[in-house]
Amino acid sequence: MIIYTALTGSHMWQMNNEHSDLDYGNIFLEDTVKILSGHRIRDTKPCIHTDTIDHQFTEIGHVINLLLKGNTNMIHLLTSPLVVLTPDDRTLYYLIMSVRNYISFTPVLNVWQSANGLSISQQTDAVKRAKVRDPQKSLKTAFRTLTFAKLMLSDAAFNEYAPVTDTITDADIDALRNECHNLHDTNPYNIDDSYDEDYLRTLLLKMRLHVLSTDLV
Repeated sequence: MIIYTALTGSHMWQMNNEHSDLDYGNIFLEDTVKILSGHRIRDTKPCIHTDTIDHQFTEIGHVINLLLKGNTNMIHLLTSPLVVLTPDDRTLYYLIMSVRNYISFTPVLNVWQSANGLSISQQTDAVKRAKVRDPQKSLKTAFRTLTFAKLMLSDAAFNEYAPVTDTITDADIDALRNECHNLHDTNPYNIDDSYDEDYLRTLLLKMRLHVLSTDLV
């Protein structure tokens, strides 16, 4: 049962063009009876790819585990302004939106490990792109990832995804990365290291129990 879908990627960042794919992140909820019966449940489902659309599917329990590790992609998914699907069931709607609202207004330090690693991968991709096409896409992607990290580490509004419009160089990325390193190490805004595990797991438990009592899945 899919309980949440949002557009991420270039559309979320308002950096899409006529060639951009539609990148959908989907959160699904497994059957509680299956879990209690001892069956293994999937953390993810196979992705769906077409020429213009990509769908990724992640189970809500795995989403919570990734959020607790500061996973950048899951934070993007739950703070994207382009939400396209939420549950019809009022209780599930309240619970998944409670997760979204909490993530949207709670900066955490441990996002830095994920964001930094992602930005390094994106910056490295620019070297590969330079041989065959314009590397600016990868450089801008790395810069926007670090911009997101800086906003979170600065206890600022990080759910407003503004496009990167300037030409970006490796020096720009390295300077921004150093800023983020300093913010993480000094933590001038006294940001918590990670999300409140008890709160997020309580919301997850309520989802599981609600499905059990209503046989929604």
